[in-house]
Amino acid sequence: MQDDMDKIKKEMRDSYSNEAIPAAPVYTLAACVEAAEAHRRDADYEYTVPNLDEVKVRFLTCLCLCNEQEFAFLDMVASISEGKTAWESETYYYPYRVFAYNDFMYLFLHEDAFYLVLPDELLTIYRKVCADEEFAAIHAQNLELSEYAFALNNLYGAFGIDQFVEVWNQHHKIKLTFYAAAEFLRDRVDFHAEFEVFDGVVFNVFFNDSEEREAIWSLVEEMPYFMPSKSIIRKYAQNSYADFDAQSKQALDALFAPHITNPNRLSDLMWELTFSCEQFYSPSEVQTMLENAGLPIDDVDFRQKFTRLYNSLRDKTPVWKLRGFTPYGFYTETGVRMPPFAFPDGETESV
Repeated sequence: MQDDMDKIKKEMRDSYSNEAIPAAPVYTLAACVEAAEAHRRDADYEYTVPNLDEVKVRFLTCLCLCNEQEFAFLDMVASISEGKTAWESETYYYPYRVFAYNDFMYLFLHEDAFYLVLPDELLTIYRKVCADEEFAAIHAQNLELSEYAFALNNLYGAFGIDQFVEVWNQHHKIKLTFYAAAEFLRDRVDFHAEFEVFDGVVFNVFFNDSEEREAIWSLVEEMPYFMPSKSIIRKYAQNSYADFDAQSKQALDALFAPHITNPNRLSDLMWELTFSCEQFYSPSEVQTMLENAGLPIDDVDFRQKFTRLYNSLRDKTPVWKLRGFTPYGFYTETGVRMPPFAFPDGETESV
């Protein structure tokens, strides 16, 4: 365990070393930007010099969108910036990248020590905002809005801003307007790159280009969508949300275990299978996945058991192409039954 922790710390230190400005730390926003520009120029990296006034405005907006981990990180950085001391923990890489990407935070490497700097002007804004009694209420609502946005991003893959408003209003007495939702989502995208917004539609970053986005939206735009409960929203708002049904997972694990002895590989395969249900993979894609895992798909007994268990899992998994419905839920809502999984050669007996 300690060896693993030491390895992680070394990897993180290497990552920070690659990104740090090799110079003594400076603490004003203008000086930090100037140092960053000089470093990028020397390293032959592209760097767009930010407008300092715009940085301050964006920082104020983004404070309202920070989650608990990001606020804890900001509080730590504010303290070491005020004390002009070295940063010893060298952790929190994700929140560091979020703030650094937005030109809010600067990392220096000087005499083999890291100095993480929240520039003085932003530090002043941070302290003032934290002392504002009204900020807590604004921040609490934005955290809940973020939870809903992240949940819908995971549940649907693509959803309209109007749908975001409808889902929110379903669960709240104080209603959200389209304009307020659009403004929130725009600010959220500017600060976090968790999803993208085009022409009033929010897309998961899973979609790599405009063709993929257009394909999924043209498919689901006219469909009814699944209205999630608050418990479903809480589940899908988590980074590590799990679509798989516990009983189905246990049964599939038992089926795979004699053939896959590495527990990590077994876990990875389960995630791949649940993702295949979420994306409603074709039978040939699922078969390829099993072949790559070294499973005995030529064995008739294995094929029959897998077909039964996989269909059970897929029937309980929300599907992006069905706008968040499970295949069973889509059938009860629309009367349209999705074809069950069967191996491509058709030899597997129906279940």
